[in-house]
Amino acid sequence: MANGDIAGPLLADLQALLEDKGVAYAEPPSRLTGGFDTAIWAFRLAGAPPPFAGPLVARVFGPGQGHRARWDAALQSAVAAQGYPAPAALHACETGGALGQPYVLMPRVPGKTMLQSGLFHIPGTLASSQARLHALDPSPIRDSLRKAGIPEPPSGISAWLEAVARELRQPGMEPFRPAFEWFAANQPPDTAEVLCHLDFHPLNILVLKGEVSGVIDWSNAAFGDPAADVAVTRILLTVPPVSVPGLPGPTVTALRRWMAWRYTRAYRAHHPLDMAAVRYYEAMRCFRAISHLSQRRLAEAEGRAANASGYAWADPATVSRLTRRFHRTTGIVLQPLAAAVP
Repeated sequence: MANGDIAGPLLADLQALLEDKGVAYAEPPSRLTGGFDTAIWAFRLAGAPPPFAGPLVARVFGPGQGHRARWDAALQSAVAAQGYPAPAALHACETGGALGQPYVLMPRVPGKTMLQSGLFHIPGTLASSQARLHALDPSPIRDSLRKAGIPEPPSGISAWLEAVARELRQPGMEPFRPAFEWFAANQPPDTAEVLCHLDFHPLNILVLKGEVSGVIDWSNAAFGDPAADVAVTRILLTVPPVSVPGLPGPTVTALRRWMAWRYTRAYRAHHPLDMAAVRYYEAMRCFRAISHLSQRRLAEAEGRAANASGYAWADPATVSRLTRRFHRTTGIVLQPLAAAVP
């Protein structure tokens, strides 16, 4: 959505929300980087009362995704209520209003991403922030979601295996059956469930003056085993393609492995961690990426959807790292289904 498209409808919505036609833009909306399947807009209002008077962000979802706006608003506000640095929602528009797309309005978190703040501080800060998240009391967060009318999504390995079993019933997904059987046979023991972010990486952590000022992008959050959250972070630190200007590829790879090792060690200083469970969940994250890419390619081949190559994990080098990581843990060779031939 172009800047000229969002500015007028968003302002009309906010004037109606604040019941003041005199509210205007002090700084018009500008698009921020980030947000794989959402659009993030930063702006500032003139003539608005607190808490709408400071820098603001609108996270805009696709049409028909009002449930995601409600989820983000309720979850982030409940997390912030426990003193964790998540931006509490100021307003959630599930219907889209004049904008025509659901969105969540929240204060703009000050600071830079952790990645911009220095590589060598990442592991320790990442670990301590995540351990603090896992120490939150999940009960009031669950209560907040229920009060917002949000049914709690199924959690735990059994629920995930049921979802995978449904996916594998689709024609063309038969090659993934051995992986499913491995997951079913190697389930880690049940543990106490905590709130997991499940996208906890340096681009979603903002830092100001050496302190974490905000954790953003909560759309993947769920209740589960903290080892699952750690596993996803380890995959995000080491698998997706990242280049560092001035450094050769092998050096970057070694640096990323060091960060994952140091992060894991720092996390274990805060909380005990079953590394066998971490490896299981790492394999699960790799499987989910490969399976999802395959489903997108199937849909594209059948004309039900397009742009499988636009998936964040579709890069060939990333796919290669995912399959190697999966094989190292499970002994199973897993490859995504071939892309459709134009």
